[in-house]
Amino acid sequence: MEIRGLKDSMTVDQFTAFARRKINITSKFIITACIIVVVYHLYYQLQQRAKVHILETRFATEGKTLQSIVRRDAVLQRLTPVAKQADEPPRHTSSSHQFYSNNVMLKNASTILNPHPYTFTLNIPDKCKNDNVFLLIVVTTSPANFDQRQAIRDTWGNESNVNGVIIKRVFAVGMVDNSTVQEDLEREHGVHRDIIQEDFLDSYRNLTLKAVMVWKWAFQYCSQASYVMKTDDDAFVNVHKLVNHLGQLSANASRRFVTGHVYVDTEPIRDPASKWFVTKEEYPRDTYPSYPCGCAYVISKDLTKLLFETSLVTEYLFIEDVYLGICLEKLGVDVVNSHKFWSMYVGTIPCSPQFDFIATHWVKTPEAMVTSWKALNTNCRKSFFGLWDILRDLW
Repeated sequence: MEIRGLKDSMTVDQFTAFARRKINITSKFIITACIIVVVYHLYYQLQQRAKVHILETRFATEGKTLQSIVRRDAVLQRLTPVAKQADEPPRHTSSSHQFYSNNVMLKNASTILNPHPYTFTLNIPDKCKNDNVFLLIVVTTSPANFDQRQAIRDTWGNESNVNGVIIKRVFAVGMVDNSTVQEDLEREHGVHRDIIQEDFLDSYRNLTLKAVMVWKWAFQYCSQASYVMKTDDDAFVNVHKLVNHLGQLSANASRRFVTGHVYVDTEPIRDPASKWFVTKEEYPRDTYPSYPCGCAYVISKDLTKLLFETSLVTEYLFIEDVYLGICLEKLGVDVVNSHKFWSMYVGTIPCSPQFDFIATHWVKTPEAMVTSWKALNTNCRKSFFGLWDILRDLW
């Protein structure tokens, strides 16, 4: 019997042994390559986590909070406002006080400290009409961020992402002093019918006004939504994991419930050179109450109206998530910290531990948003980074 490749001096048994050695060498090479790739992947992830840890430690030692880091970066990427702009509409006027004094909803309020006399210039009052909405997502955004909004519509903000669950998405903006941007915004709203706008100037110092607008719109036009998520437009949300998480909550979480990445005992910045400088007159206490990061948090439906009404009798503070914490403290509502919400950027590698989060932050470009969404939806068992399954099968 002739065997192809068998040398004259080799027996069949010798050839078989030779072939096995070749196969073993090839298998070892493949397994070694797989291990190298996986180790590199894990090393990259550990490196990212280490960077986050170093940032937290360094700023903690300097007596600064992580929240100040988040805001510092956010301002560099947003339209940077001046501390107080001359053309901003006044927040506290006698006429607005009279308006709220006549409001039946607030007839028992002794003093209106933070009136909200603004009206909707863009609205979608029938957005939630007759729908059994499970989750309302309101994304706060700057008027000029057209591409970022479209990236959200095309990715995690698509209302049909979760089968059998009714999700509604709305973008919230203030007014802009650029007529071209305003006209483009109105055209965008005409196409998508998903933008709400009130007539205050859209600026960093007015982010609290925007948060109050979110609460107001949620209870006035989508009060049936079981939960309301407020995010910034540079947040990335694993909406499937969010819906699963909320669906598994106990019945007690359907009332007076708030969750997110919670900051505890953070201190006001008293440095006048800081954009987040808060005077003793604005906030006299040495620490802020616990509050969730404004980049992404979830509240139960009953809190939207309560928060709006509480804001009217709570002195204005421009740091929106701190202001939320102050209102929650007044209401006696504790914030539930969740390690599934993270206020930092965690990368876009498919099938990595980062996608165990419900929400992450600092996804600053439409391209990064789309990349993150593709990575989240990668089939890990069929992908290059699903090598854990291959190794497990080989061994």
